[in-house]
Amino acid sequence: MACNVLVIDDDRDSGELIKRNLEELGTCKVEFESEITRAESRIQDEGFDCIVSDFDMGEKTGLEIFNSVSETDIPFILFTGKGSEKIASKAISAGITDYIRKGGPEQYERLVNRVSKALSRRN
Repeated sequence: MACNVLVIDDDRDSGELIKRNLEELGTCKVEFESEITRAESRIQDEGFDCIVSDFDMGEKTGLEIFNSVSETDIPFILFTGKGSEKIASKAISAGITDYIRKGGPEQYERLVNRVSKALSRRN
């Protein structure tokens, strides 16, 4: 299954690390965007199959980005280092596909598995 995944993170190093880990899916083209406004435009224009976003990005949160594009019905996974139970609860209530805390290598493995699962449910 060919797919196109967009990673959104205002921290370039973090975004590139997420991108590299997701490329392990093999069949997915993974793109990275650090500018929030550009990311939202790309989501509307380019037909991504899944979005992976950080939560706290200064000008906007990942939840706000999700709310601005939620009518697209694209699986949306928050992958954040600054999360909390309150944020997780809000995200799941809003309809976010999944919520994962950043951490060690096992969290990247979890992310790859969750993206894979979200893509298989979509097809």
